[in-house]
Amino acid sequence: MTPPGQWWEQVMDAAVDDAAVLRSIPESEWLQYVILEARAQGWLVHHDYDQANHNRVPDPGFPDLCLARAGAVIFAELKRQARSNPTPQQYEWAAALAANDRHEYFLWRPSHWPEVRKILA
Repeated sequence: MTPPGQWWEQVMDAAVDDAAVLRSIPESEWLQYVILEARAQGWLVHHDYDQANHNRVPDPGFPDLCLARAGAVIFAELKRQARSNPTPQQYEWAAALAANDRHEYFLWRPSHWPEVRKILA
C-alpha cells in the first residue's frame, strides 16, 4: 500500500482546522491511511473493492471498511471532507447497521482523524 500524500504531514503536525487542507485530501488516500492505522492497532481489515477494475463488490451500498478485533466489529464509510455525501444505498446500509448494538457504524471524514485514532486505539 502506498503511503498517503504530503497532506498527511500537515494533518499529523497539528489538529487541522484548515478547511482547504482537509478538502484537498482524496478519499482514496484517506482510506489508505485509515487502513494503515487500523492494521497498526491490531485490527483485521476488510475492504471490498476491486482496484484493477474499479468495481465495488458485491454491493455498492456496503460500507468501505469492516474492521474486527477481539470481538469488536466496526463498519466505516469514508468520505472526502466536502462535496461527498453517502448514496441512497449507503444510507440504507447505515440505517440497517446502526439499528444493531452488536457492532458500530461510523461515517468518517478527514476532520474526524482524532476521533478515529481514539476509536482504533
